[in-house]
Amino acid sequence: KEESVQLLQYMNKPLALIKNAGKLGVKGVKSFFVIFILFCVTNVIFLISSIIFIFINSGNGLLSLVIVILLGIIITGLAVYKAYNYVFIDTLRVIYQGSTPLLRKISEAIVNKSAALIEKQADKSAVASGINAIQVINDILSSLPKVMRKGLTYLFNKVPFSNFLKDINSLVVKGDKETAVDLLYTKTDTFIMDTVFGSNNKNWVYWLLPLNIILQILIIRAAW
Repeated sequence: KEESVQLLQYMNKPLALIKNAGKLGVKGVKSFFVIFILFCVTNVIFLISSIIFIFINSGNGLLSLVIVILLGIIITGLAVYKAYNYVFIDTLRVIYQGSTPLLRKISEAIVNKSAALIEKQADKSAVASGINAIQVINDILSSLPKVMRKGLTYLFNKVPFSNFLKDINSLVVKGDKETAVDLLYTKTDTFIMDTVFGSNNKNWVYWLLPLNIILQILIIRAAW
């Protein structure tokens, strides 16, 4: 799809990705800005509080001000990193959803590799463990642009192909390659959508922000 091609151009350009991804179907961009503003405002409030404290105490508390600044920078930086990673994974989701024919091709290649091994081995049950699915995938992805290859390799490396190969082995042995391809395709797609993309969330905000607030409060209180 055109959206996938455009997104690929931004995968190695964080600022461009954040600026343009939202227009191309990536839902995480708004969340990135909300999280960035939330942590910035929180730490600016504590920075102002520390400065006020120094004036009240005739210049005392400079060390706490430095710590407040450093802590604010570190935690805000961590929040920005995790928020960007959230956008990056969501970008992969959009690209992946536009690459459905590629997954079908990969499934067919793996099944064909299985069928070829069956013809050479007497022990049919051992075929599944004898296939290097990732190598088959890498061979197919080798013709793609480097950025797209990197992103899709990241996704497929998370898929438990060894388990899926065992599930389709009996179908391949029977010679029912079409059903085997459909089953492998479905299992792979379901795993990627539910486990990889399904686990891409912002739940970390619910512990990082409170931790940020608690630490900043403790630092300022310790200086009083």
